[in-house]
Amino acid sequence: MTKLKDYIASQLIGKKVHFRCQCLFPLDFIGVVKDYTLSNDRIIWKVERENGKIIDIELNHPNMMIEIL
Repeated sequence: MTKLKDYIASQLIGKKVHFRCQCLFPLDFIGVVKDYTLSNDRIIWKVERENGKIIDIELNHPNMMIEIL
C-alpha cells in the first residue's frame, strides 16, 4: 500500500501546473513539477519554472490554488 500523502504528491509529477496563492507572500506562477519530498508530514514539490529555475512549494499555504494545464 502507498501512504496517502505520497499518492497525492506523486499525482503532479511531470505535470505543468499553475500555482496561485493570495497570502502573506503572494504566489502566481506556472511550472512543471519535477519531484517531491515529505518533510515533517508536509508535502514539498520541486517545481521547475519556465525560466529553468527550480523552487520548492509547500502544501501548507491555506489559500493555495492550483490548475493543471
